[in-house]
Amino acid sequence: IVALKVLKDSFCQDERFINGFISEARAAAQLRHPNIVQAFAVGHDEGVFYIALEYVEGPTTAHMLLQNYRFSEKEVLKIAIEITHALDHAWSTSNLLHRDIKPDNIMINLEDEAKLTDLGLAIPADAIQPDDEDTIKGSPQYISPEQLLDEEQDFRSDIYSLGATLFQLYTGKELYES
Repeated sequence: IVALKVLKDSFCQDERFINGFISEARAAAQLRHPNIVQAFAVGHDEGVFYIALEYVEGPTTAHMLLQNYRFSEKEVLKIAIEITHALDHAWSTSNLLHRDIKPDNIMINLEDEAKLTDLGLAIPADAIQPDDEDTIKGSPQYISPEQLLDEEQDFRSDIYSLGATLFQLYTGKELYES
């Protein structure tokens, strides 16, 4: 049993989106860690682009928040440790930044383990280029100041985003509410 992530039809004609989708799959596939959702294969069939991922039975922490679940201090610390281990593995083995740490991208499986998912914006730190577009890559409530300002980033950018996420898990509120 696997989970399939499929590129929307509206993006299947856009080379940039296709390349980003394939890049996500490659980034995820090179990481093997118990707290990172494993990617198994990427491909396309009859114009449909897909990634086959490890199937994780359990909710995202965002879904849990929407269900008014209150995370205990102990649960938040456990998530912090497990996701920090995942980020350390990504950085130490591949200099890979996730760049989109948020409650939507952390799942809790049936064994009560945190799993980092959705490497859609993941990129090696040395491949980050200043963006000539006026778009923010990441979720504004969680991205680090240097990511927002399109400045040099390293593992600390993901740690900032994890901190904003953990704050929300513990308090039920976003770090910066509009």
